[in-house]
Amino acid sequence: MAEIEKMMETMKESIRTGVSFEARGIGTYLVHTGFTYPDGDELHIVLREKNGEWVLTDDGHTMMWLSYEDFNLTETRSAALGRTLASNHAEMTDGRIRIPLGDRDPGAVLKSFIQALLQTADLLYLDRQNVRGTFSEDVKDLFRETFGEGCEFDKKISNGGETYDVDVYVPGNLPILVFAVANQERCINAAYAILALTVEKKEGFASLAIVDTSANIRAEDRNRIANRSDKIFFDVPDAGDAALTRFLSRVAAPTH
Repeated sequence: MAEIEKMMETMKESIRTGVSFEARGIGTYLVHTGFTYPDGDELHIVLREKNGEWVLTDDGHTMMWLSYEDFNLTETRSAALGRTLASNHAEMTDGRIRIPLGDRDPGAVLKSFIQALLQTADLLYLDRQNVRGTFSEDVKDLFRETFGEGCEFDKKISNGGETYDVDVYVPGNLPILVFAVANQERCINAAYAILALTVEKKEGFASLAIVDTSANIRAEDRNRIANRSDKIFFDVPDAGDAALTRFLSRVAAPTH
């Protein structure tokens, strides 16, 4: 049995979901494993011979997939990516994740590669959760400092059969709905919530959006929420910020 046939047979035996190989030219095979990215697209895995060495590579597909999902590769996330690759004996060159087979067991290498791609893709959701959580907490701390415990946090407002998430609800003669906008998805949802509640909700309110300028948010969506909210701040202002104080006074919010 040829070397490549032995490799393929070992890989098939290691992954019980059913592995198949599709020839894509001399010394190149697309590996079908049944594993997918979070959007349902199959993991892009290529088995290729280069300079007498067999490698598994994604040909840059995973990082490209992340770029489509508004993933911002900050220093912290780069470090997390480095740990993910190292723990799976993978490396990255020009955005391409790869693992040389060398003398290692081909089945074990394929498992490591699948895990490396899945964990790299999962950085998107860790990113969204952690970044929004940290930024949202900074926004909440601002209002805790300003109003003490006179605010409601993570309030859900139901209206018209839908529920809208508000990071901070400040009661008063004119309640203030505060939206911490830390990513693209939150920007769209917050803009929609403001519009829907303005149209549907009978009692009035003032809307305040605080946008993380380090987030990868499209300019048109940033402009949309700026136009729909009563006041917008780019990044969390200081508690004594003059513009914030004027806004809170104008809408008759509670004081200390």
